[in-house]
Amino acid sequence: MNRIPLLCFVLALATLGSSCQQERKTGETVITSEKPIDKRNPEKPVVNPYETPVSGAFADPVPQVKSPIVQFLTTNYWVFEHYIHAQEFEPGKSNDFRWYKFSPDGSFTAGQWEFVKSKGSWMMGFGENNEPVLTIDSDNDAEDAQWVLQATPEGDEMSWVGVRSTRYQGHMIKVFNLMTMPVKKQFGRE
Repeated sequence: MNRIPLLCFVLALATLGSSCQQERKTGETVITSEKPIDKRNPEKPVVNPYETPVSGAFADPVPQVKSPIVQFLTTNYWVFEHYIHAQEFEPGKSNDFRWYKFSPDGSFTAGQWEFVKSKGSWMMGFGENNEPVLTIDSDNDAEDAQWVLQATPEGDEMSWVGVRSTRYQGHMIKVFNLMTMPVKKQFGRE
């Protein structure tokens, strides 16, 4: 049996595989399976920013340009239904029923259940692939974050995913829209 064609095929496959490697820029955090999740984040985030608040300041709110995603965000209350913490699954559940109330003027209030816990400014931008990115700048610095957003066409649910190379990369949140602030009695959690 002639092994030369087989050797040529294996070499071609190896060359193709190495040419498909993502180009890495100096200083860029690239998510790969070779790097453990706890080594990917520049700074480990807190499990729930309301349990371990960090006093801070926020930038002055700036009115947001009208767009479908801004209209979604500024409608009613956005409530955390599921929060997947990249490093610690079970403690991520402590974020259930956290909420945000975004205003078109670029300000927000936030809390958990019927309690207001923070305020700050927010801004919509776009990532390197033109995906919508929400930046939250809170008076609780543990809450400062950037999230890539995806919304349902109806505008009643969204997913938020932590932006790569930020302390919340790998975190995922499913939020739903409520007309009023959530209260424990409403969900049978008293």
